[in-house]
Amino acid sequence: MTSKDLTIVSVLHSSKLNGVSMQNYLFNQTMESKDKHCISPTRDNQDVIDSFESIGCNFHIVPEIRQTEFIRSLNPDILLVESLFSVRGLNNVNAPKKLLRVHEEVNLSDSDELWDRDIVDKNKLKDFDDYTWIFPCVETMNYYDEYLNRLDIDASVIPGTTEEEHLPSTSTDRFSVLQIGTLYERKGALKTLEAFKKLVSNGVDGELILVGARRSTKREHKYEKKVKKKVRENELNERVEIHPATQDKMRYFAQADVATLHSKSESFPTVLLEALYAGKPIVASNVGGVQSMITSQEGFLFDYGDVQAQYKALCRIHNNLDTWKQAEEDISQFYQQNYSKQQYRNRFKEVIKANNG
Repeated sequence: MTSKDLTIVSVLHSSKLNGVSMQNYLFNQTMESKDKHCISPTRDNQDVIDSFESIGCNFHIVPEIRQTEFIRSLNPDILLVESLFSVRGLNNVNAPKKLLRVHEEVNLSDSDELWDRDIVDKNKLKDFDDYTWIFPCVETMNYYDEYLNRLDIDASVIPGTTEEEHLPSTSTDRFSVLQIGTLYERKGALKTLEAFKKLVSNGVDGELILVGARRSTKREHKYEKKVKKKVRENELNERVEIHPATQDKMRYFAQADVATLHSKSESFPTVLLEALYAGKPIVASNVGGVQSMITSQEGFLFDYGDVQAQYKALCRIHNNLDTWKQAEEDISQFYQQNYSKQQYRNRFKEVIKANNG
């Protein structure tokens, strides 16, 4: 049986537009199989569903209670469960190759701060001891050492990748700061807005582009209102733009001078991979696997909550903008050397081959 003859089934916890669905889309895109299926319990974003089907991946909406039975009917050769959120509906599913990719940031039980619900009953993790667990970075894998060692779980690190789309040619006269990420508390848009206000107050002719408004929950809708209110209070209406979450992110990177992120927690954010691919310097909070994504040659890190440090880092980019413009090719090359689609495909093939052995 060749790789094209394999039946590949992946399970998402939702069809929302986010890093998890994007990484699964890229997994399916890089796999050569002609029989690919993706399962989600909910129909959240039709554009996401259409993108899967455009690459020949059959997308199925299956309630959690029926997922085990449905997967068995597909008789998969490879089963990839995306995210710990997705394990609820699964029980004793057999496949020659079973993979569980863990995207979630710590802390598992800190649902009030990070999540609308607990990720999973930790006791259920033992049901996945016959899976190969895949992590996007060492930092995330280390958090689960207790479970990996206790259950003798095989684990591998496979960093994410990006769509590698064409970067359109565009520019702006203002110093353009870009933050892409779901517009809610964990991604820290209000803190970035505060740092941007300091930038403008100190004479920088800048603009802040926030991309990621989804309004899929009351929490997100409420947070977006807070951001817009703060923009008005600081008289930044002419300098701050808020855009919906989108798959077409390269047009925003094209005009950006710097990409920033002030997240409370992250694992291995796809948006920073996209920034590297686009050759943009990064100013990001030093959480999760972010520290392993960039060096001083690609930007600056700061401690979460330290708005002053974020502001100073943005100033350093602004004050040496010509130098950073010249470094764009080197930053993009750093991405190609570490996170390209080809490497992504090869790393998965190695894990699947080892798992089959």
